[in-house]
Amino acid sequence: MVDVTGVHEVNIEGRLHKHQLDVNGKVKGVTDALKQKDRNPDVVFSMAKKQLEEKEGCQLEGTVKLHKVPGNFHLSSHDCPETVIKLIQSGYRIDFTHNINHLSFGSIDDMRMINYFYGGQITNELSQTEFVQNIPFGSLMVNYYLDITEEEYVDTTYTVQVPSSEPGKDGELVSGYPTYQGFNYRSMKQIMISNMLPTLIWNVSITPIKAHYTLSKESWSDFLVRLCGIIGGIFAAATIFEGIVRNGFCLIMPDFDSEPANGPQKQPSSRRAQVGSVQMTPQ
Repeated sequence: MVDVTGVHEVNIEGRLHKHQLDVNGKVKGVTDALKQKDRNPDVVFSMAKKQLEEKEGCQLEGTVKLHKVPGNFHLSSHDCPETVIKLIQSGYRIDFTHNINHLSFGSIDDMRMINYFYGGQITNELSQTEFVQNIPFGSLMVNYYLDITEEEYVDTTYTVQVPSSEPGKDGELVSGYPTYQGFNYRSMKQIMISNMLPTLIWNVSITPIKAHYTLSKESWSDFLVRLCGIIGGIFAAATIFEGIVRNGFCLIMPDFDSEPANGPQKQPSSRRAQVGSVQMTPQ
């Protein structure tokens, strides 16, 4: 691992297991990759030669600790560079074809809680990806560039026992709100052919801005205020809509609002009764 301060650590702190695979991908054995130090170069050369001839592979799984500063972590042959150079000079080709089954940052338990209970979307772009080495000569060097964004979720709906952050109270448990941290990242890669040792490099860059989310309960008074606001808004919108419709009908049909409430009435007849003249004579 190399960070921006110039610190270069080999076999860094953490847990890293190497699974030896046969040509069919079945596990033949498991070793602790972080405890393989000060090995005899001749023994390493003979073992690597035999494994290359039998077309074996390896699978790495575990966790390593990184500083929250820009830098990189990589897989290379710093532990035994003379052995790799000797293998290449002997005509053996180091195949760096690889599958990334899972690559994430932070706690897996926190990531699951954020995704399943808090509606977050912590994604790992490089998980379930494959790269096949297809170069005519030289050694393969793959640079992965990761842009990481930190997200923090605080649940204030209940309390748990958390370690104290006050000075002088290290290790003490106090009541506090559960906090979950997740790390999203975007990725891109660069493929190069070099005369150096084959290397896979993951360059890490952390965004200085952190997204913070707080989950809290709403009081009954706030709920009632919001409910009354919603109901009042519905009535106000209905009143406005009714006025627009009624005025629109009045403009389209001028006689619409002059009709009596009980419907149209029968108009009186315009015909006049004809009265005949009557003459009276004395007897």
